[in-house]
Amino acid sequence: MKKTKETRHLLSLILAVILLLCGVTACNNDNNEGGGEEDTRAAETVIFLFPYSGLESQISQNITDIKTAIAALGGTGKSRIIVVKAINQINAKMTELVYADSVCGENVIDNLMQLEFNSDDQAKAAASLQNIFMQVKEVAPAKSYSIAIGSHGTAWLPAGINISTLTSATGNGGPQKAFGTGTSRNQISHDALITAAKNSSLRFNYVFFDACLMSNIETIYDYRNICDYFISSAADVPSYGAPYEEVLKSLLDHNYADVTSNYVSFYENSNFPYACLSVTRCEKINELAQTVKMIRTLDEGNTVSLSDVQKYDGMRATVFYDLADYIHKVYPTSPLLETFDNIMSQVVVNKASTESIFTALPSEKSIPVTAFCGISTSSPTANEGAIPLLQETAWYADTH
Repeated sequence: MKKTKETRHLLSLILAVILLLCGVTACNNDNNEGGGEEDTRAAETVIFLFPYSGLESQISQNITDIKTAIAALGGTGKSRIIVVKAINQINAKMTELVYADSVCGENVIDNLMQLEFNSDDQAKAAASLQNIFMQVKEVAPAKSYSIAIGSHGTAWLPAGINISTLTSATGNGGPQKAFGTGTSRNQISHDALITAAKNSSLRFNYVFFDACLMSNIETIYDYRNICDYFISSAADVPSYGAPYEEVLKSLLDHNYADVTSNYVSFYENSNFPYACLSVTRCEKINELAQTVKMIRTLDEGNTVSLSDVQKYDGMRATVFYDLADYIHKVYPTSPLLETFDNIMSQVVVNKASTESIFTALPSEKSIPVTAFCGISTSSPTANEGAIPLLQETAWYADTH
Protein backbone atom coordinates (compact mmCIF):
# COMPACT_ATOMS: atom_id res chain seq x y z
CA MET A 1 0.00 0.00 0.00
CA LYS A 2 2.82 2.42 0.88
CA LYS A 3 4.56 1.66 -2.41
CA THR A 4 1.35 2.46 -4.35
CA LYS A 5 1.01 5.88 -2.65
CA GLU A 6 4.64 6.71 -3.48
CA THR A 7 4.08 5.69 -7.11
CA ARG A 8 0.98 7.86 -7.35
CA HIS A 9 2.87 10.80 -5.84
CA LEU A 10 5.69 10.38 -8.35
CA LEU A 11 3.23 10.22 -11.23
CA SER A 12 1.54 13.38 -9.98
CA LEU A 13 4.86 15.23 -9.93
CA ILE A 14 5.67 14.09 -13.46
CA LEU A 15 2.24 15.22 -14.67
CA ALA A 16 2.67 18.61 -13.01
CA VAL A 17 6.04 19.13 -14.72
CA ILE A 18 4.55 18.18 -18.11
CA LEU A 19 1.66 20.63 -17.62
CA LEU A 20 4.08 23.37 -16.58
CA LEU A 21 6.24 22.83 -19.67
CA CYS A 22 3.17 22.87 -21.90
CA GLY A 23 2.08 26.16 -20.32
CA VAL A 24 5.48 27.75 -20.96
CA THR A 25 5.38 26.59 -24.59
CA ALA A 26 1.87 27.96 -25.03
CA CYS A 27 2.91 31.33 -23.61
CA ASN A 28 5.88 31.48 -25.94
CA ASN A 29 3.65 30.77 -28.95
CA ASP A 30 1.20 33.48 -27.90
CA ASN A 31 3.93 36.11 -27.95
CA ASN A 32 5.08 35.44 -31.52
CA GLU A 33 2.95 35.41 -34.65
CA GLY A 34 3.36 32.40 -36.87
CA GLY A 35 3.87 29.81 -34.13
CA GLY A 36 7.02 31.27 -32.62
CA GLU A 37 8.59 32.47 -35.87
CA GLU A 38 10.24 35.88 -35.88
CA ASP A 39 8.08 38.73 -37.18
CA THR A 40 9.94 39.83 -40.31
CA ARG A 41 7.54 42.57 -41.38
CA ALA A 42 8.93 46.05 -41.89
CA ALA A 43 8.12 48.63 -39.27
CA GLU A 44 6.42 50.71 -41.96
CA THR A 45 5.73 50.61 -45.68
CA VAL A 46 5.48 54.03 -47.30
CA ILE A 47 3.47 54.22 -50.53
CA PHE A 48 4.40 56.98 -52.97
CA LEU A 49 1.41 57.32 -55.27
CA PHE A 50 1.82 59.39 -58.42
CA PRO A 51 -1.41 59.23 -60.44
CA TYR A 52 -1.54 60.62 -63.97
CA SER A 53 -1.32 64.39 -63.59
CA GLY A 54 0.52 66.00 -66.48
CA LEU A 55 3.46 66.59 -64.11
CA GLU A 56 5.52 63.69 -65.40
CA SER A 57 8.89 65.45 -65.54
CA GLN A 58 8.46 66.86 -62.03
CA ILE A 59 7.34 63.46 -60.69
CA SER A 60 10.39 61.82 -62.26
CA GLN A 61 12.56 64.37 -60.47
CA ASN A 62 10.74 63.63 -57.20
CA ILE A 63 11.55 59.93 -57.56
CA THR A 64 15.18 60.74 -58.39
CA ASP A 65 15.38 62.89 -55.25
CA ILE A 66 13.89 60.10 -53.14
CA LYS A 67 16.48 57.66 -54.48
CA THR A 68 19.28 60.15 -53.85
CA ALA A 69 18.08 60.56 -50.26
CA ILE A 70 17.98 56.79 -49.75
CA ALA A 71 21.53 56.43 -51.08
CA ALA A 72 22.72 59.17 -48.75
CA LEU A 73 21.01 57.47 -45.81
CA GLY A 74 22.51 54.11 -46.71
CA GLY A 75 19.12 52.49 -47.17
CA THR A 76 15.54 52.78 -46.01
CA GLY A 77 16.19 51.61 -42.45
CA LYS A 78 13.22 49.80 -40.95
CA SER A 79 10.92 51.01 -43.72
CA ARG A 80 10.05 49.77 -47.19
CA ILE A 81 9.21 52.18 -49.99
CA ILE A 82 6.77 51.30 -52.76
CA VAL A 83 6.30 53.66 -55.72
CA VAL A 84 3.18 53.56 -57.88
CA LYS A 85 3.74 55.88 -60.87
CA ALA A 86 1.36 56.42 -63.76
CA ILE A 87 2.77 55.61 -67.20
CA ASN A 88 -0.21 57.13 -68.99
CA GLN A 89 -3.88 57.81 -68.27
CA ILE A 90 -4.81 54.17 -67.58
CA ASN A 91 -1.58 52.31 -66.81
CA ALA A 92 0.96 52.52 -63.99
CA LYS A 93 4.04 50.74 -62.72
CA MET A 94 4.61 49.49 -59.17
CA THR A 95 8.21 49.31 -58.00
CA GLU A 96 10.10 48.98 -54.74
CA LEU A 97 13.05 51.26 -54.04
CA VAL A 98 15.94 49.15 -52.80
CA TYR A 99 19.45 50.01 -51.66
CA ALA A 100 22.52 47.97 -52.64
CA ASP A 101 26.17 48.70 -53.37
CA SER A 102 25.85 52.35 -52.32
CA VAL A 103 23.08 53.13 -54.82
CA CYS A 104 19.28 53.05 -54.77
CA GLY A 105 17.54 51.20 -57.56
CA GLU A 106 14.02 50.07 -58.44
CA ASN A 107 12.68 46.54 -58.48
CA VAL A 108 9.64 46.25 -60.71
CA ILE A 109 6.78 44.53 -58.89
CA ASP A 110 3.98 44.84 -61.41
CA ASN A 111 2.76 46.72 -64.45
CA LEU A 112 -0.69 47.84 -63.41
CA MET A 113 -3.01 47.91 -66.41
CA GLN A 114 -6.38 49.51 -67.07
CA LEU A 115 -6.64 51.61 -63.93
CA GLU A 116 -10.01 53.32 -64.00
CA PHE A 117 -9.35 56.76 -62.56
CA ASN A 118 -12.17 58.54 -64.33
CA SER A 119 -14.15 61.29 -62.64
CA ASP A 120 -17.39 59.88 -64.08
CA ASP A 121 -17.16 56.66 -62.04
CA GLN A 122 -15.55 57.04 -58.62
CA ALA A 123 -16.63 53.53 -57.59
CA LYS A 124 -14.23 52.16 -60.20
CA ALA A 125 -11.54 54.57 -59.02
CA ALA A 126 -11.99 53.26 -55.49
CA ALA A 127 -11.72 49.66 -56.74
CA SER A 128 -8.50 50.45 -58.63
CA LEU A 129 -6.98 52.04 -55.53
CA GLN A 130 -8.10 49.15 -53.37
CA ASN A 131 -6.39 46.68 -55.70
CA ILE A 132 -3.18 48.73 -55.42
CA PHE A 133 -3.38 48.86 -51.61
CA MET A 134 -4.04 45.13 -51.30
CA GLN A 135 -1.10 44.33 -53.56
CA VAL A 136 1.17 46.60 -51.52
CA LYS A 137 0.12 44.78 -48.35
CA GLU A 138 0.95 41.47 -50.03
CA VAL A 139 4.35 42.36 -51.48
CA ALA A 140 5.54 44.69 -48.71
CA PRO A 141 3.82 43.60 -45.48
CA ALA A 142 4.46 45.96 -42.59
CA LYS A 143 3.31 46.72 -39.08
CA SER A 144 2.07 50.13 -40.28
CA TYR A 145 1.62 52.11 -43.49
CA SER A 146 1.83 55.70 -44.73
CA ILE A 147 1.11 57.30 -48.08
CA ALA A 148 2.48 60.30 -49.99
CA ILE A 149 0.58 61.50 -53.06
CA GLY A 150 2.03 63.76 -55.75
CA SER A 151 -0.38 65.39 -58.21
CA HIS A 152 -2.53 68.43 -58.82
CA GLY A 153 -5.03 69.19 -56.08
CA THR A 154 -7.70 71.65 -55.05
CA ALA A 155 -8.86 70.43 -51.65
CA TRP A 156 -12.50 69.51 -51.19
CA LEU A 157 -13.85 70.56 -54.60
CA PRO A 158 -15.37 67.47 -56.28
CA ALA A 159 -13.69 65.51 -59.04
CA GLY A 160 -15.05 66.30 -62.47
CA ILE A 161 -16.60 69.63 -61.48
CA ASN A 162 -17.36 71.95 -64.38
CA ILE A 163 -15.18 75.02 -64.17
CA SER A 164 -18.05 77.14 -65.51
CA THR A 165 -19.84 76.72 -62.17
CA LEU A 166 -17.06 78.61 -60.38
CA THR A 167 -15.57 82.06 -60.71
CA SER A 168 -11.87 81.86 -61.49
CA ALA A 169 -9.20 84.52 -61.72
CA THR A 170 -8.38 83.97 -65.37
CA GLY A 171 -11.51 82.31 -66.70
CA ASN A 172 -9.79 78.94 -67.00
CA GLY A 173 -7.60 76.59 -65.02
CA GLY A 174 -9.34 77.15 -61.69
CA PRO A 175 -10.39 74.51 -59.18
CA GLN A 176 -12.03 71.56 -60.84
CA LYS A 177 -10.80 68.43 -59.16
CA ALA A 178 -10.06 66.64 -55.91
CA PHE A 179 -6.62 65.40 -56.97
CA GLY A 180 -5.05 63.91 -60.05
CA THR A 181 -4.91 65.68 -63.40
CA GLY A 182 -5.49 69.31 -64.33
CA THR A 183 -8.53 68.40 -66.44
CA SER A 184 -11.84 66.71 -65.63
CA ARG A 185 -10.57 63.34 -66.86
CA ASN A 186 -8.59 61.01 -64.60
CA GLN A 187 -9.46 62.87 -61.42
CA ILE A 188 -9.81 60.95 -58.17
CA SER A 189 -12.19 61.93 -55.42
CA HIS A 190 -11.19 61.85 -51.79
CA ASP A 191 -14.12 59.53 -51.16
CA ALA A 192 -12.59 56.99 -53.54
CA LEU A 193 -9.25 57.00 -51.73
CA ILE A 194 -10.86 56.88 -48.29
CA THR A 195 -13.16 54.02 -49.33
CA ALA A 196 -10.22 52.09 -50.78
CA ALA A 197 -8.21 52.50 -47.57
CA LYS A 198 -11.10 51.35 -45.39
CA ASN A 199 -11.86 48.35 -47.63
CA SER A 200 -8.16 47.43 -47.49
CA SER A 201 -8.15 47.70 -43.66
CA LEU A 202 -5.51 50.43 -43.87
CA ARG A 203 -5.10 53.26 -41.41
CA PHE A 204 -2.12 55.39 -42.33
CA ASN A 205 0.40 56.89 -39.94
CA TYR A 206 0.26 59.91 -42.21
CA VAL A 207 -1.25 61.05 -45.49
CA PHE A 208 1.10 63.50 -47.20
CA PHE A 209 -0.46 65.39 -50.10
CA ASP A 210 2.24 66.97 -52.25
CA ALA A 211 -0.48 68.93 -54.05
CA CYS A 212 -1.99 72.40 -54.05
CA LEU A 213 -4.37 73.70 -51.39
CA MET A 214 -4.86 70.36 -49.59
CA SER A 215 -4.27 71.60 -46.04
CA ASN A 216 -7.92 72.55 -45.84
CA ILE A 217 -10.24 71.75 -42.94
CA GLU A 218 -13.07 70.52 -45.18
CA THR A 219 -10.61 68.08 -46.72
CA ILE A 220 -8.80 67.03 -43.55
CA TYR A 221 -12.12 66.38 -41.81
CA ASP A 222 -12.90 63.69 -44.38
CA TYR A 223 -9.54 62.00 -43.78
CA ARG A 224 -9.67 62.03 -39.98
CA ASN A 225 -10.73 58.37 -39.71
CA ILE A 226 -8.06 56.85 -41.97
CA CYS A 227 -4.86 58.57 -40.79
CA ASP A 228 -3.18 59.87 -37.65
CA TYR A 229 -1.55 62.88 -39.32
CA PHE A 230 -2.34 64.88 -42.45
CA ILE A 231 0.52 66.80 -44.09
CA SER A 232 0.08 69.34 -46.85
CA SER A 233 0.14 72.95 -48.02
CA ALA A 234 -2.72 75.40 -47.54
CA ALA A 235 -1.59 77.29 -50.65
CA ASP A 236 -0.56 76.42 -54.19
CA VAL A 237 2.55 74.25 -54.41
CA PRO A 238 5.33 75.07 -56.90
CA SER A 239 5.45 72.47 -59.68
CA TYR A 240 8.74 71.07 -58.33
CA GLY A 241 6.77 69.82 -55.34
CA ALA A 242 8.24 68.44 -52.14
CA PRO A 243 12.05 68.55 -51.90
CA TYR A 244 12.31 64.88 -51.00
CA GLU A 245 16.09 64.93 -50.83
CA GLU A 246 15.68 67.23 -47.81
CA VAL A 247 12.56 65.79 -46.19
CA LEU A 248 12.60 62.01 -46.80
CA LYS A 249 14.60 61.14 -43.68
CA SER A 250 12.25 63.22 -41.52
CA LEU A 251 9.23 61.50 -43.08
CA LEU A 252 10.66 58.05 -42.41
CA ASP A 253 11.49 59.08 -38.83
CA HIS A 254 8.07 60.73 -38.34
CA ASN A 255 9.97 63.87 -37.33
CA TYR A 256 7.23 66.25 -38.43
CA ALA A 257 8.90 69.38 -37.10
CA ASP A 258 11.85 68.77 -39.42
CA VAL A 259 9.54 67.89 -42.31
CA THR A 260 7.92 71.33 -42.20
CA SER A 261 11.06 73.34 -41.45
CA ASN A 262 13.20 71.58 -44.08
CA TYR A 263 10.45 71.84 -46.69
CA VAL A 264 9.98 75.58 -46.23
CA SER A 265 13.72 76.29 -45.81
CA PHE A 266 14.38 74.66 -49.19
CA TYR A 267 12.13 77.16 -50.93
CA GLU A 268 13.09 80.07 -48.71
CA ASN A 269 16.69 79.68 -49.85
CA SER A 270 15.81 79.17 -53.51
CA ASN A 271 15.07 81.59 -56.33
CA PHE A 272 11.36 80.86 -55.81
CA PRO A 273 10.86 81.67 -52.09
CA TYR A 274 7.19 80.74 -51.70
CA ALA A 275 6.02 77.79 -49.64
CA CYS A 276 4.01 76.69 -46.63
CA LEU A 277 3.40 73.35 -44.99
CA SER A 278 1.58 72.10 -41.92
CA VAL A 279 1.05 68.85 -40.04
CA THR A 280 -2.40 68.19 -38.61
CA ARG A 281 -3.12 65.67 -35.86
CA CYS A 282 -6.46 64.11 -36.73
CA GLU A 283 -7.23 62.89 -33.21
CA LYS A 284 -8.51 66.36 -32.20
CA ILE A 285 -10.41 67.25 -35.37
CA ASN A 286 -13.82 66.25 -33.98
CA GLU A 287 -13.24 68.43 -30.94
CA LEU A 288 -12.31 71.33 -33.21
CA ALA A 289 -15.54 70.88 -35.19
CA GLN A 290 -17.61 70.90 -32.02
CA THR A 291 -15.92 74.09 -30.81
CA VAL A 292 -16.42 75.91 -34.13
CA LYS A 293 -20.09 74.92 -34.10
CA MET A 294 -20.50 76.22 -30.53
CA ILE A 295 -18.84 79.52 -31.46
CA ARG A 296 -21.23 79.95 -34.38
CA THR A 297 -24.22 78.94 -32.25
CA LEU A 298 -23.47 81.22 -29.26
CA ASP A 299 -22.20 84.26 -31.15
CA GLU A 300 -23.73 85.84 -34.24
CA GLY A 301 -20.37 87.40 -35.02
CA ASN A 302 -19.38 90.69 -36.56
CA THR A 303 -19.81 91.70 -40.15
CA VAL A 304 -16.30 91.54 -41.55
CA SER A 305 -15.18 91.98 -45.12
CA LEU A 306 -13.64 88.72 -46.27
CA SER A 307 -10.96 90.78 -47.99
CA ASP A 308 -9.60 91.46 -44.49
CA VAL A 309 -9.12 87.73 -43.82
CA GLN A 310 -5.90 85.97 -44.87
CA LYS A 311 -6.48 84.23 -48.19
CA TYR A 312 -4.59 81.29 -49.70
CA ASP A 313 -5.67 81.33 -53.34
CA GLY A 314 -5.39 83.81 -56.18
CA MET A 315 -8.87 83.51 -57.63
CA ARG A 316 -10.84 86.67 -58.19
CA ALA A 317 -13.52 85.30 -55.87
CA THR A 318 -11.57 83.64 -53.06
CA VAL A 319 -12.40 80.08 -51.98
CA PHE A 320 -9.74 79.39 -49.32
CA TYR A 321 -9.19 81.52 -46.18
CA ASP A 322 -7.11 81.04 -43.02
CA LEU A 323 -9.32 79.23 -40.49
CA ALA A 324 -8.03 80.88 -37.31
CA ASP A 325 -7.84 84.36 -38.85
CA TYR A 326 -11.46 84.05 -39.92
CA ILE A 327 -12.68 82.88 -36.50
CA HIS A 328 -10.78 85.65 -34.66
CA LYS A 329 -11.94 88.43 -36.96
CA VAL A 330 -15.58 87.40 -37.17
CA TYR A 331 -16.01 86.34 -33.52
CA PRO A 332 -13.51 88.58 -31.64
CA THR A 333 -15.55 88.65 -28.40
CA SER A 334 -16.48 84.97 -28.26
CA PRO A 335 -15.88 83.44 -24.81
CA LEU A 336 -14.72 80.30 -26.62
CA LEU A 337 -11.78 81.89 -28.44
CA GLU A 338 -9.29 80.64 -25.85
CA THR A 339 -10.77 77.15 -26.15
CA PHE A 340 -10.53 77.38 -29.93
CA ASP A 341 -6.87 78.48 -29.80
CA ASN A 342 -6.00 75.70 -27.37
CA ILE A 343 -7.54 73.04 -29.60
CA MET A 344 -5.92 74.51 -32.70
CA SER A 345 -2.53 74.22 -31.00
CA GLN A 346 -3.22 70.50 -30.53
CA VAL A 347 -4.58 70.03 -34.06
CA VAL A 348 -1.80 71.81 -35.97
CA VAL A 349 1.28 70.29 -34.40
CA ASN A 350 3.81 71.76 -36.85
CA LYS A 351 3.65 74.55 -39.41
CA ALA A 352 5.97 76.80 -41.37
CA SER A 353 5.59 79.45 -44.05
CA THR A 354 7.63 81.89 -46.07
CA GLU A 355 6.77 85.60 -45.89
CA SER A 356 4.65 85.21 -49.01
CA ILE A 357 2.94 82.18 -50.50
CA PHE A 358 2.64 81.09 -54.11
CA THR A 359 -0.47 81.52 -56.24
CA ALA A 360 -0.90 80.39 -59.81
CA LEU A 361 -2.67 83.67 -60.64
CA PRO A 362 -0.53 85.22 -63.43
CA SER A 363 -0.96 88.83 -62.30
CA GLU A 364 0.32 88.25 -58.76
CA LYS A 365 2.43 85.17 -58.25
CA SER A 366 2.57 85.66 -54.49
CA ILE A 367 0.28 86.54 -51.58
CA PRO A 368 1.70 88.20 -48.43
CA VAL A 369 1.23 86.14 -45.27
CA THR A 370 -0.05 88.20 -42.34
CA ALA A 371 -1.75 85.31 -40.52
CA PHE A 372 -0.95 81.61 -40.76
CA CYS A 373 -2.58 78.86 -38.70
CA GLY A 374 -1.63 76.17 -41.21
CA ILE A 375 -5.19 75.26 -42.25
CA SER A 376 -7.56 76.92 -44.68
CA THR A 377 -11.36 76.91 -44.70
CA SER A 378 -13.93 77.59 -47.40
CA SER A 379 -16.66 78.19 -44.88
CA PRO A 380 -17.35 80.95 -45.70
CA THR A 381 -16.28 81.59 -49.28
CA ALA A 382 -16.58 84.62 -51.53
CA ASN A 383 -17.07 82.33 -54.53
CA GLU A 384 -20.79 81.93 -55.18
CA GLY A 385 -20.22 79.00 -57.50
CA ALA A 386 -18.58 77.05 -54.68
CA ILE A 387 -21.28 77.62 -52.05
CA PRO A 388 -23.71 74.83 -53.08
CA LEU A 389 -20.80 72.37 -53.23
CA LEU A 390 -19.42 73.58 -49.91
CA GLN A 391 -22.74 72.92 -48.19
CA GLU A 392 -22.44 69.25 -49.14
CA THR A 393 -19.20 68.76 -47.20
CA ALA A 394 -19.19 66.89 -43.89
CA TRP A 395 -17.35 69.76 -42.16
CA TYR A 396 -20.05 72.24 -43.15
CA ALA A 397 -22.81 69.88 -41.99
CA ASP A 398 -21.14 69.30 -38.62
CA THR A 399 -20.30 72.95 -37.89
CA HIS A 400 -23.55 74.66 -38.91
